[in-house]
Amino acid sequence: MIVLIYDGLLLFGVTLFGYALVFLIFQLLPTGFEASIYGKVFKVLYLLIATFTFYGWFWTHGGQTLGMKVWNLFLINQDGKYISWSVAAARYCAALISWGAVPGVLYYMGVERWYLAVGLGFVWSLVDRYNLTWHDIFTSTRIIQLPKNKPK
Repeated sequence: MIVLIYDGLLLFGVTLFGYALVFLIFQLLPTGFEASIYGKVFKVLYLLIATFTFYGWFWTHGGQTLGMKVWNLFLINQDGKYISWSVAAARYCAALISWGAVPGVLYYMGVERWYLAVGLGFVWSLVDRYNLTWHDIFTSTRIIQLPKNKPK
């Protein structure tokens, strides 16, 4: 979870810079576009694409985000290799489900404390025999930690 917070701080800066570009685009479009359904969809798509590009790049180029480097963690597939872009896309989508699909359904069903299910796919790693999250299981990936002074 600390890695997610560390990466989240960096990702916040990246998306903030990107939103400055989005803001400029909205200034060029007709008034009211930003508040329309199209403008809202554009913002959500931008956020999804920006975060996927951030994580996908690091996962496919060295298997580490900046937060993972601090703790010498690596994302690998079953063969011990770094993942491809297609696996990164599947993992990203599965991670979105790990974070919010269950609470989203509970909220839609009118369950009062739906927010208690946020991150359930990550919490699953606490009960899994191999400490795998839902997106690890779905994409046949895992995060490993190597000793600091060992070769990769």
